[in-house]
Amino acid sequence: MAGYNLLTPGHRSIRKYYENAAALRDQGVLNEMSVRSPFESLLQETARLNKTYLERVKKLGMCHPERSEGSL
Repeated sequence: MAGYNLLTPGHRSIRKYYENAAALRDQGVLNEMSVRSPFESLLQETARLNKTYLERVKKLGMCHPERSEGSL
């Protein structure tokens, strides 16, 4: 992936993702939605570093599973 800024495991954005996910776990949020907000923040930061943006896409439901909820 030439031209993209790849994040290392120690990158500030990655650390913040794990901190946010741990904070939600500590509050008793244990379902798959617990990573949605921290992961969205990580995607936004990654997009900013690569001079692009996160496009929000409306989820269409089970009849269109190939659609994502966000795209870079």
